Parts: sequence; C-alpha cells; structure tokens
Amino acid sequence: MSGNVTDYKGGVLISNWVEDHAKATSAPGTHILTHRGPRPAPPPISTQRLSYTPAGKTGEDLLEAAERHDRPLGIKGELLTRHGRFDAPPVQCLGTTYQLTHGRADGTDRKVQAYLWHGRKQNDSFVPHSTFGPNTMQLTARKQAEWASRAASADPYETTQRASTLPAALRTAESPMRTQSLRLTGDSGLTLQPANRPKGEISTECDKNYRRIGLRVRYRS
Repeated sequence: MSGNVTDYKGGVLISNWVEDHAKATSAPGTHILTHRGPRPAPPPISTQRLSYTPAGKTGEDLLEAAERHDRPLGIKGELLTRHGRFDAPPVQCLGTTYQLTHGRADGTDRKVQAYLWHGRKQNDSFVPHSTFGPNTMQLTARKQAEWASRAASADPYETTQRASTLPAALRTAESPMRTQSLRLTGDSGLTLQPANRPKGEISTECDKNYRRIGLRVRYRS
C-alpha cells in the first residue's frame, strides 16, 4: 500500500533456500571421522545470510572476533640455540675466558679440551700437528715450489740466447715465421699452390702488355 517493493534478487533467494534446506536434511557424514565418531557436515552458510546475523557484531563477540591473531612463522629461537637433552632442564656451564684458555692451578686439564678451544675436530685430536714439512703447506705454496723445481733457470733471455746458438734450419723449424705457418686459401676454400715464374722465351711472352689486358691478338714484328 505504501509502494515499498520487497523483492529480493534471485541469488539471495537461492542461497536462503539452500541454507534452510541443508539444515533440515543434513545428516552426519560418514567420510569425516574423528576420535569420537563421524562428524556432521556443517551446513553451508552464504555471505548474504552471514552479513545479516547479529552474532559477532556487538558485545564481547565483537571484541573476540576483532582480536588479531598472528600466525607464528618458523620455530622458536630457544629450540635453535638449545643443546643437550630436551627432556631434561637445560644445564648452564659458567666459566671465564681465563679458565677456558689456561689450565687449572693444580695442574689438571682445563675445563674445555684443547682441540675444542683451538678449533680442531675430534678426529684430529690424536693427529700430530707440525709446522714443518711439505704436508703443512697450502696448495698454492706447494705448487709454487713444484714449479720452481722444474724450471731450469729464471733467465728472461734464455729463449733468445738459445735461438742465436742454433743452426738456421733448426731455428726456423722450431719457431717458423707467421707467413710460413699460415696456408693461404683461395675463393674455393682450397689451398693455393705457389706460382712458378716461367723461364726462357715464355717469360718474355707473358710480360707483354696485351697478355695482361686480355687481348689475344699476336702482332708480327
């Protein structure tokens, strides 16, 4: 009568009907098992119906819902730094740096064993460590000593002096010139053959100008 239209959208009507129908026909689901038995499947709740419910909107429910709960990331720091037995209370061993470094007054061993204080492993505790001999050198030092023993001398002019004392043929064979070591190739990719200059009467014929410019006319003198 007042002209107010109480018409809802089709999606709202469908969601309300699904919720009402699920509450009436929902049965315990046999596929979800707990330690107490089969758990009933929760009825579906649409966003439209949930927004109009008063639960969680006022009072203590609002404070509880608005409280922020951050998800813990990683593990606790005490689990990372703790050592020893986890089923027993932690043991604290207090000591000064002097007690760790030096022995006791009665001559007994220090609180921390020597191989732990010096950074050595338990496997190396019975291995004698000496500062002499080739085994204590680093890899670079050993290689340098090996290269120095193989080298005959450190004379920078050794190659030049040796080349000056060798015969010419042997010197050229050991270190050929650049033009001798390279093989020229033609346009076809094949190795070029060295050209031989003609001798005798043929050389005079090849030196004539009309031969060079491609004329095949022979003039008689």
